[in-house]
Amino acid sequence: MFRFIRASCVGIAGASAALALTYVVSSLMDPVRSPLLLTAVVVSAWYGGLAAGLVTSAIAALTKMYFFLPPLGFRIDAIDDLLHLVVFALVAVLISTLTGALRRADAAKRVLIANEQAARAEAEAANRGKDVFLAKISHELRTPLQAASSWAHVLHDVRHDDQAFARALAGLHRGLTAQSHLIDDLLAASRIIGGKMRLATEPVLLAPIIEAAVETAKAAAVHPQPAMSVAVDTSAGPVVGDRARLEQVVCNLLSNALKFTPADGRIDVRLERVGDRARIVVADTGCGIPAERLSRVFDEFWQAPGAGSVAGLGLGLSIARQLVEMHGGTIHAASRGVGLGATFVVELSVIREYLEESTIMERQG
Repeated sequence: MFRFIRASCVGIAGASAALALTYVVSSLMDPVRSPLLLTAVVVSAWYGGLAAGLVTSAIAALTKMYFFLPPLGFRIDAIDDLLHLVVFALVAVLISTLTGALRRADAAKRVLIANEQAARAEAEAANRGKDVFLAKISHELRTPLQAASSWAHVLHDVRHDDQAFARALAGLHRGLTAQSHLIDDLLAASRIIGGKMRLATEPVLLAPIIEAAVETAKAAAVHPQPAMSVAVDTSAGPVVGDRARLEQVVCNLLSNALKFTPADGRIDVRLERVGDRARIVVADTGCGIPAERLSRVFDEFWQAPGAGSVAGLGLGLSIARQLVEMHGGTIHAASRGVGLGATFVVELSVIREYLEESTIMERQG
């Protein structure tokens, strides 16, 4: 209803100037008549649509009856005047309909062109993103592979030097572990995006999971490494989860901390219980995160500006967030600012039966 009223107002406003001009000209010259009225119909239908054109057609017909059909007034005495008026009305309605249809077609064409341009721009952006992503994957997968290959050659040359052999073997292991971690991230991201990720849940203790993740992250990190402290509360209790995926969560958080913390920095890993939740905290003294970018740290393929020299695909934190949420937990990041380190906190629900037993034992004790 509102559209019709608005279209009618547009039609009336568009026709008023033409009608006024028609009245002035008709008082000076006898038969200019219909063309100006039909022009008013065309203008109104084009700018106001079909409804405006029909309203203007009705106004034009009444105007023609009053000003152009003798005698002056709304009375029709001759059949030719009636036929003339009917033909005029039909032509006006036809013009209004066709012009309104043209207007709608033009508007639809403009929408189609805008949608096509937007789709093309989106496709081009996706292609550019795909090219960048493939280039980044190629680089990240090649880097640990090249390191492993180099250490493999070194192993052959230093097989009689025990210390050099051990160092080369550790480097080879580190490169293969890093590549394995990258491939795990890619596979996990693919399964999550495709909705194919399935958790093999069971009651698990978080302490051994954290200890295993620390060893894995240390083995994959380059040397020298920042100091790392691990403090686990063995009474934090079990949670229902997938052991391998929870280890991947902690490993991703540790890998992120190791990337952005200098060798003279520090990383603290804690497991504690807060109420009915088991809390995992990974805090570092690294480069920190600006407050305006905290909301983006869990986005896929996103890395902080200035982190281009740091290895990674920008998937680790995103995968960690999605895996934690699949476990019904929460994860958030905090930082006091640039150069002041970052803290990541994961919270998971402790199994209720354990909480009840723990409460009973506390009361008895």
